Amino acid sequence: MSFQFVVAAREEAARAGTFSTPHGNVATPAFMAVVTLATVKALDPMELEAMGAQMILANAYHLHLRPGDALVRELGGLHAFMGWSTKTASSFAVTSTAPSGGSRRSR
Repeated sequence: MSFQFVVAAREEAARAGTFSTPHGNVATPAFMAVVTLATVKALDPMELEAMGAQMILANAYHLHLRPGDALVRELGGLHAFMGWSTKTASSFAVTSTAPSGGSRRSR
């Protein structure tokens, strides 16, 4: 799996380029919606695509907690689960959820 970022233009501190992923390219700068529990509140995947969203950022930790890895996998993975047909990125906040030595908040 390889990723690459190529700068195509610069203007002072701004830059434009292409972020290449194994699943395709994303022109930058880019709007990347953050999805919580596999949904962008108040927008469906077709609306996101119509707005020009090329990629979304899913919170893997939230999906792990609910509905759970097994269910997402059983339903065909994240793309099928949420009805998103293009690129995704995910994050997993390990340090913020550490049971000891981390900054875990009481529930």
